[in-house]
Amino acid sequence: MAMCAIARLEESRSRGNFVKEFRRRREQRKWAALISNMLPPAVVTLLQRKNNKLAIGRSSHGDGSSNGSPLTAAAAAAAAAAADEDDEVSATLAWKLPHTCIFQSDIVGFTALTQRITPRELVAMLHSLFAAYDRICAKHHVQKIETIGDAYIAATGGGSGFRVQILEGWSRV
Repeated sequence: MAMCAIARLEESRSRGNFVKEFRRRREQRKWAALISNMLPPAVVTLLQRKNNKLAIGRSSHGDGSSNGSPLTAAAAAAAAAAADEDDEVSATLAWKLPHTCIFQSDIVGFTALTQRITPRELVAMLHSLFAAYDRICAKHHVQKIETIGDAYIAATGGGSGFRVQILEGWSRV
């Protein structure tokens, strides 16, 4: 009878641990999906590497776990290899470009303006404004990066092929 009660208690504890672990992993997957949708792939990879590096640190300090689950030798080796590359990857998150200028324009009161004028007038106004910006950029060798709604973004000072450098840099990030 006592053995039966002990077995039930152990089974109950085991099920409780299983449910907790299941919920923790489900929540972890949700966060991973959210982060993956918000950030560029290279940043997500860097964050994962940093997380693995932290897990290795916890494991080597006697904790023996990563968020409640033990690290396998293979996972530890993979995380250690990723941690070695960590310094190289983090260097691509920010880089110094001396004599560089980023220009961004944004129309104050744009939302209110859209209520007062027709869509045709709005498009004509934006086209006129952005065409003027394009002419000024071409005259002064400024690279247009993009337009987003009523915002115009351009940059200069990065030398020849600056737009390519910016876009390649962003694709690494």
